[in-house]
Amino acid sequence: MSLRKVMVIVVAATILSGFLGTPHLVWAKEEPSAEEITLDVVICRPAGVLCLAAGTVIFVVASPIAIITGSTKTTAKKLIVEPYKFTFQRPLGEF
Repeated sequence: MSLRKVMVIVVAATILSGFLGTPHLVWAKEEPSAEEITLDVVICRPAGVLCLAAGTVIFVVASPIAIITGSTKTTAKKLIVEPYKFTFQRPLGEF
C-alpha cells in the first residue's frame, strides 16, 4: 500500500471518528474508555501532527494573501493553533 493511500485512510478515519463520536463525551465528564484512548493514541494524535504540519505549510503559502486581506490571525488560528491544541493540549481520549 502506498504512503498516499495510508494518508487518505488516516485522514478519513480521523474525520469519521469526529462524526461518529458518542454524545456523552460532550456533555458528561466521564473518564475515557481504553478504546477511546487507544483510538486517540494510534489514529488521532498522529493525524493531528500531520494536520499541524500541513496547516503550517499552507499558512506559509497563504500568508501573503492573509496579510493583504487582514485575515492573518484567523488563518493562523484555523491552520496552526487549533491543530496544535487538538494534538498536544487535550487529555488522551477526550474529544
